[in-house]
Amino acid sequence: MKVFKSFSDLNLGDKPSSTVESSALEIKKPKENIQSPSVEVTEHDPEDSKLRIKPDENQSAFEYKKRAFSKKIQKEEKVHIIRFNHESFRNIREQAKESEIKGDSKTAIDLYTKAINIAFDYIKKSRNEGVVKNDSGDITGALKEYKEAKKVFKKLLPLIFSRGLLRTKLKDFSGAMSDYTMVLKYQPSNKQAYLNRVKIRKRLGDFDGVLDDLTHVISMDTDNYDMYYKRGDVRILKGDYEESLNDYKRALQKDPESPMNLFVSGKEDIKRTKVDLAIKKFDKALIKIERLLQNFHKIKETNRISDVMFFNKLQLPVSSLHLFRGEAKMNKGNFSAAERDYSKVIEYEPDNIATYIIRGDVRALKNDYDNAISDYSEVIKRDSRQVLVYIKRAALYILKSELEKAVKDYDKALELEPFNIPLFIKRADAKALNNNFKGAFEDYSKGIDFKPNDYALYFKRGMLYLKNKMIKEGYEDFKKAIAINPQNSEIIFNKALKKISENDFVKANELLNEAIKKALEPVDEIAKLSEIDKNASGNADFEAKLKADISRKLGLRYEEYFLKRGQVRIHAGNINGAIEDFSGVIQIDANNFEAYKCRGRAKLKINEWKNALKDFKQALEINDKDDECYFLRAKTNILKEDFESALKDFNKAIKINPGCSTYHADLGEFLFQQKKYDTAFYSLNKAIDRDKANSKALRYLALIHAMVESSGYNKVESIKLAKTALELDHSYSNMETLAIAYSQNNYFKEACDVMENAIKISDLEVSRKLLEHFRGNKKYSTFII
Repeated sequence: MKVFKSFSDLNLGDKPSSTVESSALEIKKPKENIQSPSVEVTEHDPEDSKLRIKPDENQSAFEYKKRAFSKKIQKEEKVHIIRFNHESFRNIREQAKESEIKGDSKTAIDLYTKAINIAFDYIKKSRNEGVVKNDSGDITGALKEYKEAKKVFKKLLPLIFSRGLLRTKLKDFSGAMSDYTMVLKYQPSNKQAYLNRVKIRKRLGDFDGVLDDLTHVISMDTDNYDMYYKRGDVRILKGDYEESLNDYKRALQKDPESPMNLFVSGKEDIKRTKVDLAIKKFDKALIKIERLLQNFHKIKETNRISDVMFFNKLQLPVSSLHLFRGEAKMNKGNFSAAERDYSKVIEYEPDNIATYIIRGDVRALKNDYDNAISDYSEVIKRDSRQVLVYIKRAALYILKSELEKAVKDYDKALELEPFNIPLFIKRADAKALNNNFKGAFEDYSKGIDFKPNDYALYFKRGMLYLKNKMIKEGYEDFKKAIAINPQNSEIIFNKALKKISENDFVKANELLNEAIKKALEPVDEIAKLSEIDKNASGNADFEAKLKADISRKLGLRYEEYFLKRGQVRIHAGNINGAIEDFSGVIQIDANNFEAYKCRGRAKLKINEWKNALKDFKQALEINDKDDECYFLRAKTNILKEDFESALKDFNKAIKINPGCSTYHADLGEFLFQQKKYDTAFYSLNKAIDRDKANSKALRYLALIHAMVESSGYNKVESIKLAKTALELDHSYSNMETLAIAYSQNNYFKEACDVMENAIKISDLEVSRKLLEHFRGNKKYSTFII
């Protein structure tokens, strides 16, 4: 802290010529032996600075008496104080700010200068007045002058600082330097003034001055890593390489987002699959590294220092950053950006062959086969034992239809790994594509000798047999391939059948889809090779039959797969999909009874009664002994109101399978609807005889007992039958039947209770009418025989 022993020490230094002369501020010492009051200026911002005036403590008795006398005079006379025109000063300052906001920097500078001059003029006058009063022993008057000066002093430095900013903007660097220097003289802790002066000194090429200013800022804030970066930049421009490295090291140690920290954090983000966040951190790290390189590159040639040495000295993971960012961008599908990163890695580490391989892979993904092959070739040139690289290059040669080169690469790879069976297969594939069938046969057969349970080898050799018109041998290989495949269609199909038995139709459908896909793989491949008559080509029926014939030769249950999937689709509610599957089977085999029957059942569910009857008819022409088909046709005829045909079909179904309770129950229901109650009663009892838990039969028997007025029926029995039916099947129909039974026996309260519960299941208008009927103690209408 600087302490001024007298007003004369309050020297604001040299000012630009546009202000009052600095000599005006040079205050002479008092003539008498009375010391001036101290003026203390702190190192804070002028708006916050404390200018404290206090009397010196070391004074003689004479001096104390003189001061006492002065105080007495002041009580008697009003002290004259020079006043500062604050309002005028404030107006000019506000006008300067307005001009600055409007972008009129020149006018703003002029106004700031005017305000500064007013302040300086006042300080000059206040100095003179203070000295006079101090010399005359008027210490109180002098103190007041000092206090007024303090107020003005607090407002002065911000204006000088603002003027410095504007002068910098107008490239008046000399004037700006003068302003910032003046601010720093009285406010040496103003970091921004130092930094502003740093910018100007850089423009002027005064690097020594820049270093001094940055060092001042660092001394005030030793944790400001950005200042170390800046000072390192300046030192490297001055050729002070070692000191610049020291500054960079300090900056990197203190920087929480240093390239190394960002690199480590980014790698963790990749592990947590936060790839986008990792890329952002790698980007930020590399931007910081580029900043370090900008000035370094200017002296690199002179000092013979390489980038790699520079990075190593700073322990910066530059190549690793590019490597990991390249991987992240490749995972995001941004192959071009990944390629650029891998190229950077190669630039920094030209002997790293692994990066050539990765860049080759990226280029292959971009379909840039030539450059990818160039990368792989570079690897082989440096290390001819890279089996994987030969394989990669061979694959690209195949894509470029350079099959001879591909075979040679596989030859090289097999020289290094003679027992690598997949290599035999790959070379055989290349030979086959190049129409070298003999060589391909040899490689496939050699592979089978080494690996007799590899179904893919049999499949490939089988295809080769078929291409060479060796049909029998080809099918034999395909059969072996299917048999030894642990995931062949038959195994999957059997799993699907198990799920059907467990009523898990969703899983069964998934498995059947997979089985059909597996079955079609060899079938489709063989079908492509088969000779198809030109006139038949594109004929759906012909191609379907061809595939069915191939599947039968391969021992596959082709039609059964589709048939079973259709049945599962009915259960799953996919009726159209089911019809498509059944139609596909019929397309292959026009005499497939199950396909017609199942398709008729599916069409019945979507009310296509006419088409359903056609399918049932076609099915029964193929097999007239199927009771279920007659039963289904009977149900369809009822819907078409062909009651005579329906009755005939019911009787035929029952004749074939008299023990089926369902047939008797449905016939009884049909006869009940036809009001043939006695014959209905007979059929329903037959259903109960065969299955005492047939709730439909019990329900209709209960209705006949309750509602038919005849000596053969018992109303009391109806309640018992209806209760049993409801226990077996808690449905609305059975609840309604029990309510009717109660009402017919005059139990209207019970009938209402049951009906109220029934409405909770199915709130229909007829249900509410029936409830009102029972609430009026009315019986349901009875049937008179």
